[in-house]
Amino acid sequence: MEQEAPRLSATSRGYTIYYKERYLLSPRDAEGGCERVVEALPLKEDTLYVVASPLFGYGLPRLVARLPRGAALLCVELDPLLYQVSVTEFCEFCKEVSSLPYLCTPSPEKVINFVRTTWGPRRFRRVELLRITAGWQIHPAGYQEIVRLLEESIALDWFNAMTLTRLGRRYARNFIHNLALLPQSYDARSLSWGNVPVLLCGAGPSLDETLSSLVHVLPSVKEKKQRPFKILCVDTALRTLLLYGIIPDLVVVQEAQWWNLRDFVGIQEKDVALLLDLCSLPAVPRLSVFKTAPFYLFYTPWTSLRFFSRLSNRNLLPLQVPPMGSVGLTMLALARQISTGPLFVAGLDFSYTLEQFHCKGAPGFLESHYRLTRFFSPIQGEKSFREKSRSLAHPFLALRTDPALLQYQQLCVRHFSHHPAIFDLRPWGLDLGFPRRTIAELVALLSEEMADSGENPEGVPQISGSSSTSPWARKEVELFLQDEKKTLERIVGLLQGTEDTAPAELEQLLSDLDYLWAHFPEWAGREGSIPPTQDISFLKRVRAELDFFIKTVELALEEICIHGLF
Repeated sequence: MEQEAPRLSATSRGYTIYYKERYLLSPRDAEGGCERVVEALPLKEDTLYVVASPLFGYGLPRLVARLPRGAALLCVELDPLLYQVSVTEFCEFCKEVSSLPYLCTPSPEKVINFVRTTWGPRRFRRVELLRITAGWQIHPAGYQEIVRLLEESIALDWFNAMTLTRLGRRYARNFIHNLALLPQSYDARSLSWGNVPVLLCGAGPSLDETLSSLVHVLPSVKEKKQRPFKILCVDTALRTLLLYGIIPDLVVVQEAQWWNLRDFVGIQEKDVALLLDLCSLPAVPRLSVFKTAPFYLFYTPWTSLRFFSRLSNRNLLPLQVPPMGSVGLTMLALARQISTGPLFVAGLDFSYTLEQFHCKGAPGFLESHYRLTRFFSPIQGEKSFREKSRSLAHPFLALRTDPALLQYQQLCVRHFSHHPAIFDLRPWGLDLGFPRRTIAELVALLSEEMADSGENPEGVPQISGSSSTSPWARKEVELFLQDEKKTLERIVGLLQGTEDTAPAELEQLLSDLDYLWAHFPEWAGREGSIPPTQDISFLKRVRAELDFFIKTVELALEEICIHGLF
């Protein structure tokens, strides 16, 4: 059936449109009706107003004149026919309003990208939908979805900025210190498991049920060199796997804070390799339990820095993995990089029970049970029922989740659910968009793989000796760190006035060493910014950072020199 075309008709002021059995503007006074709606709107500062189906733009000049400080308009039309019949009149009516954006796209992602490109991150604090005409009724769900995703995007920008403000300095410090690992480590790009199946173990509470069933059905899972698949786990799940007698092939280590050390308390030296983020806590790879473990390095750029470009120009950067906010999602991204075979997800729940937030070997679970008394229960009410948390439907478990976990789940669905070779082994948890598989189905698939290949896949090869060397020469890393130290000391001299300076030299040096100030609250998340070298307050704070980073570089240099002696 041929789609009905919009029909225009004149009113006392302006035109109305009859479309899909309704008038989209007043059939008596189209322009006046829109102006009355605009005059009644309560407007707020720092708000992005999405005008749904603006049609001819009636009322928009008056709305632009009323906008408070920091507010802006974005006109969006989801119906191509309405856009075609109205865009010419819209441009004519709103010609006096400079740079009023008008988009016609069914893709929320394109709208989000346009907002980021036009206004940049953290320009707005909220998003509101304006319904000045009745055109929004043609696609009401579409406009609401655009606003919802814009709200999520803006909230994520602010969350990332706050995270960068609190942790950016630590990320930079860890990264620089861990550069000392480069000469004795390997690039994660060199890892390849071909099409071998991989079991991915997050640290959610459902992991215990999955591992218990797996050990029962497939006892050979405990034999690392005999099992017909690989195991990749997050650091918090390592102890749980070892409790079941399972040694993983690779452990993803990404946490930058000190509590990461709790994941390795009591662990004896095992035949395990680490997939290590350069931003992770430097103390972890230096634990004695990992003194013979091979390290495969990657990095997640916590913000856009010229520092990374300088390292890249000297071929000193390992595999880049996009920041996901969750070590479980980072594990998924790395698994796709390493293997082209089927991936089976376990323990990536993004939900919890009243008494268990992680698997039973995790530090949080053990700590809650160490604190048990006659009166102290393992049920953690304050955590389980924290603000904005909510319950999930389950026949016999009291499952709950919260906004942060929901955000990670949505990120997982958005980035990975389209991948055809990822399967869900979990008995419960938030839906990740992957096809469900049981342990029996996994074992059947592995049996087929073994029958086709006629052999078991080997474990992760031990990289040692002269047959395999690091891609990063000790001398190159040492030279970079020495240059970095000289530059930091040069900035100290310029700020103290003890050294002569050329015009714009200080600005150039601070631009190159942007990790010194990228975590300042007013600059967090502002990519490509030029440091304000005329701002005394800014320069004083930079001066306070310099000694800290000089000491960090010296520690890295000292470690490289010590390793160079052996």
